[in-house]
Amino acid sequence: MVPFFHTLPRSIYFLLLGVVVALGAPLGWWLCASFVPPEHLEDAVYLYMAVGTTLTFGSFGFLMGHSQDLLYKLIEKDSLTVLLNQKAFYRHMEAYYQIGLRYNDSIGIMMLDIDHFKQVNDQNNHLVGSDIIKQFGQILAVMTRETDIVARYGGDEFIIGIPRVENAAAALTLAERIRSTIEARVFYSRGCKVQVTISMGLVVSLCQSSTSIDQLVQEADQMLYKAKRNGRNRVESLVKAGDKTTASAS
Repeated sequence: MVPFFHTLPRSIYFLLLGVVVALGAPLGWWLCASFVPPEHLEDAVYLYMAVGTTLTFGSFGFLMGHSQDLLYKLIEKDSLTVLLNQKAFYRHMEAYYQIGLRYNDSIGIMMLDIDHFKQVNDQNNHLVGSDIIKQFGQILAVMTRETDIVARYGGDEFIIGIPRVENAAAALTLAERIRSTIEARVFYSRGCKVQVTISMGLVVSLCQSSTSIDQLVQEADQMLYKAKRNGRNRVESLVKAGDKTTASAS
């Protein structure tokens, strides 16, 4: 019976729930009239109305809030990897950037994708490719901090936001650790064994009113394509501290 209700459209589900709750009013009146002595009937009815109204509106409020929470989470999640999607990434990082402006923090953006991923799909199949993307997302989630913002940017491209970067060296160390971990990893899917490498672009910048998250993402993307032009399976980085800019590779 319960699984049947879960298959119903949400509109029908709430309609039936409303009907059941609405039937509680006449049922409560009948119970009060049947079992409560006449001299206490008025008090019993008032008590029933107070408790019933509170429970009814409270239950509906909880159900609606719970449904909104679930919907909000679904809207923010990538359906394959269950990481954040691109839109959610920008929303979270904009909030961190405003904090960074206030406290004069630095922030890091990593753009990365799988090298020659089209060949992975062509040599195996798209289901294997999807499994690898899913496993890849899980690796990123495990290797980053809870405060880092990890998202699937699109296709086989991922993005990592690092709020309040302590120093550029720490961000570069994380990037290199992710790169080397993927290089050494063997992905298993549907009877196939696949090894891949990744290219990554990293930008670390002091939070300033003259720049923005969107600009930093574009610069990280440029570093990513620079890594691909320079041979792939590498990290290209750009460190911006005020007016000073330093580029490096690993």
